[in-house]
Amino acid sequence: MKFRSLLALASLSICTSACADDSVNLIPNGDFASSIDGWTCDGSCSWTDQGSTNDGTGAIDVPGLGASTITSSCFSIAPQTVYDLSFDAWANIGLAGGEFDLFCYGYATTDCEQPTGNFSYTPLYYFAMGSWDSAQGQYDTQADELSALCEVHFSANGAEARMDHFVFTFNHQLDDIYADGFEVSP
Repeated sequence: MKFRSLLALASLSICTSACADDSVNLIPNGDFASSIDGWTCDGSCSWTDQGSTNDGTGAIDVPGLGASTITSSCFSIAPQTVYDLSFDAWANIGLAGGEFDLFCYGYATTDCEQPTGNFSYTPLYYFAMGSWDSAQGQYDTQADELSALCEVHFSANGAEARMDHFVFTFNHQLDDIYADGFEVSP
């Protein structure tokens, strides 16, 4: 019982800073304002000024046969919390279609070095030609998670693709925090 109380107290103190403003995007440079700093690609990619929101920010651009995975840098999260996540994607692939799969992974350390095995999966099946589309999902953190990173795996059938506006924001703290990771109704 004492351990549960300490865990609850620690989670609340972490959430005080990580959950203070529920509109703050926790993914570093998720809007690609002027660069792709903080993101890595497994192949060629670059920054373009043609983002999804048309607000002067840019997007990450992947040429045909370029990268197939892009990864965010590590960011802090609070244990036992539900987060909303979303992203926008664009491709010039026509009828062949494509798929953008967003995965977010949880870690038990603040530096994304010790994976917990917990992850979220948000797919976006894309069948448009040269227009932006969006995907939304949620990520529920476990009691031992302190950091996360997100990555997109995609197949655009050799066509140019762009991604923009990655958002990871606080939704709500889970009630009655227990070490086993289950939420109990009041």
